[in-house]
Amino acid sequence: MSKIAIVTDSTVCLPQELVQRYGIHVVPTCIHRGQEAFRDGVNITQKQVYRWLREGHRLGTSQPSVGEFMQVFKEVSRKAEAIISILVSADLSGVYSSGFNAAKSLEDFPIQLIDSRTISMAHGFVVLAAARAAQAGATFTEVVEAAKAMIPRVNLLAVLETLEYAHRSGRIPAIAALAGSLLRINPVLEVKDGRITIFARVRTKRKALERMIEEAKKRVGDSLMHVAILHGDVLEEAKRLKERTTTQFNCAELHIAEIPAVLGVHTGPGALGLAFYKEE
Repeated sequence: MSKIAIVTDSTVCLPQELVQRYGIHVVPTCIHRGQEAFRDGVNITQKQVYRWLREGHRLGTSQPSVGEFMQVFKEVSRKAEAIISILVSADLSGVYSSGFNAAKSLEDFPIQLIDSRTISMAHGFVVLAAARAAQAGATFTEVVEAAKAMIPRVNLLAVLETLEYAHRSGRIPAIAALAGSLLRINPVLEVKDGRITIFARVRTKRKALERMIEEAKKRVGDSLMHVAILHGDVLEEAKRLKERTTTQFNCAELHIAEIPAVLGVHTGPGALGLAFYKEE
């Protein structure tokens, strides 16, 4: 374990291989089906959640409790010299609030909470920036700065198969505001300044994906690109998007990551996205 431990939450969308390589600690968020409660990535899988969604089950989500964060922080503090906890945007979830209140219990232990101001693998790239710096032997302050410096650089664009799940959950205000015939559009969504916005309104998923790629190209140009292909239980579509990304961009790093179950409840099956930043 690095002397500086990195803690995040399960909305992060990091491939498991990267979680293990950098020793990242992930606090699971919660998924509810009726009176049943499940811990994301612990006793429920993404496949199960997407299957339930397709079968018409009504699912809900909630943040980890303060107690769950306290338990993780205390366990990690026994082996590490400091903790940096990078969490999903506080404007999108109560996760940060739980983590903040839990951190108060470690009165004499160095711990820094960071609001990533984003979600999914864009959040993941912020976590990776910190984890890579920590593994390279950076100081506490340097690791914090590495994470904070990445926040304004990351981009997240996504296209949903249907707006049904987002509209039903009401957790994405930009979509909750849409009604009637507008539910038949396929907007390109963007996470910007901690919130989910509608970047472009397009009538078909194919055109929305084209618009997403076009915008990514505009932002990155010919620069080296760090990118993750995100998908909601549509791996073959993600592989095709990866092929296009490989041919159209100069990729320094390229991952395919399945959208975590706790996010899938709100985005639904079939979602595709790009989380990326250009190398400076």
